[in-house]
This record gives sequence, structure tokens and C-alpha cells, in this order.
Amino acid sequence: MSKATVYTYDLEVFKNCFMCAIKKYGGDMRVVTVYPGKQDRLEDLIDLFSRSDAWFIGYNSMHFDDQLMNLLIDRKEALLSQPRVSLLESLYRTAQELVNGGQTKYKYESAFNRIDLMQVGGLQKSLKMVAINLGWPWIQDFPYDHTYEVQPQDLQDLRDYNKNDTLITERLFEELRDEINLRSFISSKYKVPVYSRRDSGIANMLLRKLYKNRTGIPPYLFTRQKTEREEPIPIKDIVHPDLSFETSRMQKQLDEIKSGSVHPDGKFEYTVHLNNLAYTMAQGGLHSENRPSLYRSDETVQYVDADVGSYYPFTMFLHGIKPAHLQQGFLDLLEELTLMRLDYKKQGKKREADALKIVINSIYGKTGDENSWLYDPKAMYGVTINGQLFLLDLIERLEIHGFEVVYANTDGVTAKVPTGRRDEYEAICEEWCEDTGYILDYENFEVMAIADVNNLIVLKESGSVKRKGRLNKKRHLGTWGLGRSFDKPIVPMAIEKYFLEDIPPAQTISEHEDVLDFCMAHKPGKKFDVIYEHVENGQLRREEVQRSNRYFICETGKGGSLIKKTPSKELVFTGTSGHNVYRVNSKPTPEMRELVNERYYIEKAHQEIAPIDNKQLSLL
Repeated sequence: MSKATVYTYDLEVFKNCFMCAIKKYGGDMRVVTVYPGKQDRLEDLIDLFSRSDAWFIGYNSMHFDDQLMNLLIDRKEALLSQPRVSLLESLYRTAQELVNGGQTKYKYESAFNRIDLMQVGGLQKSLKMVAINLGWPWIQDFPYDHTYEVQPQDLQDLRDYNKNDTLITERLFEELRDEINLRSFISSKYKVPVYSRRDSGIANMLLRKLYKNRTGIPPYLFTRQKTEREEPIPIKDIVHPDLSFETSRMQKQLDEIKSGSVHPDGKFEYTVHLNNLAYTMAQGGLHSENRPSLYRSDETVQYVDADVGSYYPFTMFLHGIKPAHLQQGFLDLLEELTLMRLDYKKQGKKREADALKIVINSIYGKTGDENSWLYDPKAMYGVTINGQLFLLDLIERLEIHGFEVVYANTDGVTAKVPTGRRDEYEAICEEWCEDTGYILDYENFEVMAIADVNNLIVLKESGSVKRKGRLNKKRHLGTWGLGRSFDKPIVPMAIEKYFLEDIPPAQTISEHEDVLDFCMAHKPGKKFDVIYEHVENGQLRREEVQRSNRYFICETGKGGSLIKKTPSKELVFTGTSGHNVYRVNSKPTPEMRELVNERYYIEKAHQEIAPIDNKQLSLL
């Protein structure tokens, strides 16, 4: 695909108007409009989509735009021979069938090369809310109802809206370029069409093919299988027989765990106490119960993270854990793929490693998915419970020898290693690897600012920064971030500057110029209308506005309130109670930045910093 011509596009369809804005990547935009009494270039547009050397990129296009264009290609001669009024009626009728789910003929088969970015990004929100995450200047909801009869004077506004959506799609294409290239690589190497597939869909298709090739069993046979269990599963039947602990306290806790059972449809949770930390064992993995803490390496101590590579896949094939209805070939395949991925990583073959990562990382989750052919609750619990117990075994070994563990989460353990004892620390870890068969990778951490196990900032010795949760200034970007809400990134920016560069939050916030980083965003459900209540010329005004809104907390006496409204109740937008907000749905201006209530953002940063670094509370 790297040498192909790429176009982003967007369609708008009304009873009396069809419009397509299409842009060649890195080139010009054009808008094809079919409207009574106007010349159009619809035939040229259809011919363009028929080119085999071009790719067409849309957003949520599998469900609408792509199907409509496939209809135009498939019925080109018949449709173009109609009067334009009849053509528009046919397109509108089909569009309504698509919207209402009554037309799926072209959903999975296409006459042109296409990619749906909503699928690639695994996104479940509107293009406008994605645009906010991308820092796009113009945020505009659809200006008309689709039942509206478009008037000649409306055409320019509609073109501007259509072009804006196409430009947002192009920007999103750039953001997801690595994911798209990976899908292109997988499609070519493994001969499976995954261009518009979410990661879970890629894993399904690729695993089916690889398992068929390994076992010779046709997919229509093994994909109908799964192991359902109705009775509670004794945990003693799950725990590996060689698992034991050195200390009597840990062994007693293990015996307590083994005396219980788990229900196939229930949840597993158990708290283990080991020296200074409590650890929660749960279906999603082990995690330490951390209080807000700040750790810094210095000349006397180094904080070292030991991470288990491909932990759950290793747990499966090392201990023979598999869905009961599948053959040994499944575990052989899993081991081959896992070791191959690690080898690709060592060789620096990122695409090859990432392709296999999608497959092997999906397998554990699918053992707990009753809609998957890998479903077997006993296998799922066997992986997660044994994996967590083996990690607790490593933690116990380190604690026994005086290495304090300060953090653990799913597949990694961070310990405090005194200067001069690094070799001893690694010897304990490597002995654990020899005993269990797992592989550990080590990283030195210079600074760890932990609010809790899921919200932290870590500065690595390499200079890179690991961020999680609400302390992640980039949580709204990237494949995993675009689906999240946009929520004042200036706050985690200021927190990170404080912990890693010793810069007070007030300085970071007062010197920051981009008003979008002070913004939040919200789009209420369709049952709500949105009201912007504000004072203008001494009079209170209540103005109905679009549902997608980007806004910041502004100084008292400026801006107004955003209210979501139904016939029976009114609610101010979450997080804005007691504050005025200023809407930023168009290109920001320097004047907007002057309205920001900096005290609000400084206080939000202090609220996060103070529990972590309470010694500095007076300085804040």
C-alpha cells in the first residue's frame, strides 16, 4: 500500500442532494455535488473509485459511505441514466436503509480498496470527538437533519462541513499510519484481508488460519467448539502442583486460595499480604495496592523493574494450560508464535513482532469470552491464577533477601536495589527464571511518581517516560488514547514537569500558550439538548448549541454554563459545576488564552501532587 494513491473521503446524502468531498493524500480537495439544476461529475467520481491502484479512507465508512459507493459502482449505468431527481431519491432511500441496518449487501465485499479508520482505531465515538483529541480547530456537528430539503443557499455551508470531515479523516489517517501499515503487512504476509479490522478481528482471522495450518482441521469444525462449565471450579485443580512458598505466611495464604473455588460466570479476587505491600489477585492480573509515593534513584539505591516477557502465553504453554476441546497442536502453535515474536524483537523486526503480538496477546482474553472458540473458563482461571502466584513467588524471593518491592502490575515487579547488590538481585531473578521457565527483561527507573497502581509517571534511565492513567499527558492520543475522553492535558503536563524537571505547576501553566490543552470535551447522549447559558449585554441568554463541545474553565464573569437538558431535568456538564466555561469549537485565538482561569488548573495539579510528594506541600 505504500506506493498506492490514497484518498480520504466523506459522503452526505439528503432527499434532494448528494455530496462527496474527496481529497488525494498530500494533494487537492474536490467536492462532487449532485443537486437539481446543477452540473455534476458523478460519473468521474464513480470511475475514480473503480481504480485498482487507489485506496479510499473513511470513518465509519464500512457501515455507510463505502456501501453507498459500491452501490453506485454496481449500478452505475442504471443510476446515471435516471433523471437526477430519481437518482437522488434512490440514493436517499438506500442511505436510510443503511442507517437503519436494513441494507448489508456491500458491507463486507467491496469493488474498491477501502479502509475504515473507525475499525482500525477500535473507536466507538463520533468523528468530531476524535477530532478534539487530535487538536483539530473546527468542531462542528452535522448542521442539518437528513430529512431536510437542502436549499441552494445551504450548499456552501454543506460543502464546508463535508470538506472539514474529510480533512479530519486525513489527519486521523496520519495518526493511525503505523496501524494501517501493520494491517497491510499482515494482509500481504498471511493472505488474510485485515485492512479494516480491529485488533480482536485480526487475532481471530489470523489464529484461525494458523491453527488450521497446524492441525489440518477445517475452521468450520473447530470454531463451533467451546468448553462450557456450569459447576464451580475448585482452585486446587487449577494451581500448578509445583507451586509453593518459602515463608509459612505465604504458604498459608496459598492454602487458603486453594481451598476456594471460582464460578465460570463469577469473579475471582483475593488479597495477599507480603511485608509492606498488599497485592490484589483478580481476573485481570496481579497488582500492588500502592499508596501515593515518590521514589528516586540516587547513589545509594536503584529502582529496577523486572518484566516477564509474554507472561500469559508463556504460562499457557509452560504449564500445558489450554481449552479442553483443543488439541496439543494449539499449545505447540502458541509456543512457536511466542518464541518467534521474541526473536523478531531481538532482530529489530518490529512489524513481524507486532503482528504476532496481536495474536498471542488476545488468546488469554478469548478463553474467557463465551462467544469465542477458545472459550474455557477453567483455562482462563488457570492462566491468570497461576501467572499471579508465580509472580508472587518472585516477589517473596526478593523480599526474603532484603529487596523491597515497591510496585507490581500484571507482569512486572519493581524493586529497590541498594548500590553494590545488583548482581545479587539479578541472581535471585535468574534463579526464578530457571525454576519457572519465564524470561525477565530489566529496566532502571530514575523517578517513580505513583498516585496508585494505575496512575503514575516513570522516568527511565534511558530517558524515555512511562505514563499511565490520569497522570499521562498523552492519554488522549495514539491507538489506545483516541477513544478516551479529552480532559485538560495541561494538568498532567504540569505534574510531569514538577516531578521530572522540578518546575512548579504555576510556572508551567502560566507559561503555556496553547489554549486547547486547557480544554475538556463532552458530547451528551441523543436524548439531551445542550444549552449555553450566559450573560450578554446585561441579559441572561439561553442558547441551544451543538452537542459536541470543547471548552475550558474561564475567569469569573466570563463565558457561561453548558447544560444538558431533557423535558424533565437540566444538568450542568460534568466537572463544571461552580465554574464558568468558554466554548472553543473554532480556531483558538490569543484572546481566548487570556480568559483561562489558571488558578483552577494549578489547584488540580496540586491535588494530584500533594499526596505523592507531601514533603513539598508548603512549597506548592
